[in-house]
Amino acid sequence: MHWIAATLASLLVSAALILQAHDAREAPADLSLRPSLIWFLMRRWRWLLGTALTIASALLQVYALSRLSVAVVQSISAAGVLVLPLHSALVLHQRLRGAELAAIAGVVAGVTAASLTVPDQASALPFDSWPVFVAAAAICVAALLAARRLRSATAMSVVAAIGFGAAALLQKVLAVSPDHGAMFALAIALFVFCGAIGFLGEMSALQISEPVRVAPVILALSTALPVLSAPFVLGERWPRPPLTLAALFVTLGCATYIARLAHRRGVTSPSLATATPPTP
Repeated sequence: MHWIAATLASLLVSAALILQAHDAREAPADLSLRPSLIWFLMRRWRWLLGTALTIASALLQVYALSRLSVAVVQSISAAGVLVLPLHSALVLHQRLRGAELAAIAGVVAGVTAASLTVPDQASALPFDSWPVFVAAAAICVAALLAARRLRSATAMSVVAAIGFGAAALLQKVLAVSPDHGAMFALAIALFVFCGAIGFLGEMSALQISEPVRVAPVILALSTALPVLSAPFVLGERWPRPPLTLAALFVTLGCATYIARLAHRRGVTSPSLATATPPTP
C-alpha cells in the first residue's frame, strides 16, 4: 500500500502541474513571487482543482514515508514525469520513439534499484537536526528574495525546488513523529512555510515558461536535495551508497530527458498551447 500511495502521489503532482499552468500564465506579471499571486489564482477553479490534487499528493507521501525511505519515495516522485509520454501517446496519439521507450525503462529501472538498495525504515528525527530545518526555511526566504531580483524562470524554479525539497524532508518528520507535541507543531509550521514558498516559486515560473521547461529543474533539484540530505539530517541508512546514488541519477537523468523530449514534441495542455505570457 505504501508503494501504491507514493506512485499515486507522483502522478497527482504531474496532473496538478498541467492543470495549474494555464491559470498561472494568465496572472499579471507584477504578481510574480508575491503572495498576492496565490490570492489571484485562488479565484480560478482549475487552479483550485490542481491545488486539491497537490494536497492529496502530500498526504499520500506522508503515508508512504511512514514505511519507505526518502530516497525511495523521491525516486518514485520523479517517475511522475511519465505522465508526459503517456499524454503524448494516449491523448495526442503520437507514437513513442525508441529513445522515449528507453528513457521510460530507465526511470522504472532506477526506481526499482532505489527500492532494492534502501530498506524500508521509519527514521527517528535527531533533536539536533531541528536547526537544519530552521536554516532550510531561512534559505527558502533568501532564495525567494534573490529570485525576485533575477526575474528568470530558472531562478523561480530553483526557489520552488528548494522549498519542495525542504518540505519533503519535513514530510518524513510528520510521518514518523512519535508524538503530537510542540515539535510536531513546529514540523507542520515549517512544512507549510517551505511548501508555500515552493508553490509560489513554481507558479511564478509557470507565469513565464511552459511546464515541460519548468518541470525538469524542479524535478531534479527537489528530488536530489532531500535524498542526499536524508542520511545526515534524518539518519537514514544506505547499505550500498554507490548503488543508491547510481539509481537516483539514472532516474533523474531519464526523467529529465523525457521532459525535454516532451518539450520538443510540444506535449502540453491544449489551453496552454494557445496561451501567451502576460505583458508587464
